[in-house]
Amino acid sequence: MIESAPVEVQQLIQQGRVAALAGNTLSARTHFRSATELHPVCAEAWIGLSGVMPVLAEKRECLQRALALEPQNAEAQ
Repeated sequence: MIESAPVEVQQLIQQGRVAALAGNTLSARTHFRSATELHPVCAEAWIGLSGVMPVLAEKRECLQRALALEPQNAEAQ
């Protein structure tokens, strides 16, 4: 069973998505990073963070963390 992230973490993820859609990757990274620090077992936060990381190795690391948490996650695969 996948554990739900706390409301605060969900809000940070949503803020990260909004920032990313607006093209503000620095703000998006800050929000997603905060979400992963507050709830490191939230695959959704790791996937979001992967989408705004500037270095391919960092993207890969985030996606690997997400897959370790949710091996069947199609988005992370």
